[in-house]
Amino acid sequence: MSQVCEQQDQLDKALEYVKKCHSIILNTLGGNHPGLADALTTIGNINCSKDFEQALKFHTEAHDIRKRNYGDTHPSIADSYHLMAVVYKLMGNLPLSLDYHEKFLNIRVQSLGEDHPDTASTFIGMADTYKQMGKLEEAIEYYDQAAAIKTEKLGDNHPELIDVYKNMGLA
Repeated sequence: MSQVCEQQDQLDKALEYVKKCHSIILNTLGGNHPGLADALTTIGNINCSKDFEQALKFHTEAHDIRKRNYGDTHPSIADSYHLMAVVYKLMGNLPLSLDYHEKFLNIRVQSLGEDHPDTASTFIGMADTYKQMGKLEEAIEYYDQAAAIKTEKLGDNHPELIDVYKNMGLA
């Protein structure tokens, strides 16, 4: 029990520091600075351990700043979609999580290509969500795509394949 309290104290302290960072950026660089989006993302990540709605609020605000600065298809927009997909998955809203995973995937494919190992990791997120939804056929398809890419690009004994094959076995 004391470990849980200690961890919460550390999160509260981290949140305090990041909020100071947020305040400095906001007051000196303005509300549309990309650094503010980074601070908001960190606040969202910390809040994810205790309040999903707050986490989502901060991730959405960070996403909006990035979109104003970089447009719709920048890799940092993809990262925002990924974070929102994760929060929706934790909230149990799997259809919305899947929608954000698909947006994340589309940008990854555009920026990295369909056969990049990082794109393969995005396929794994899609597969995991489909698996949680009970759509095992779709999950296996995405796991297969991820395994094929990672095998081709990284070799058939690369450690990144461990989780892919484990999850495929559990699907």
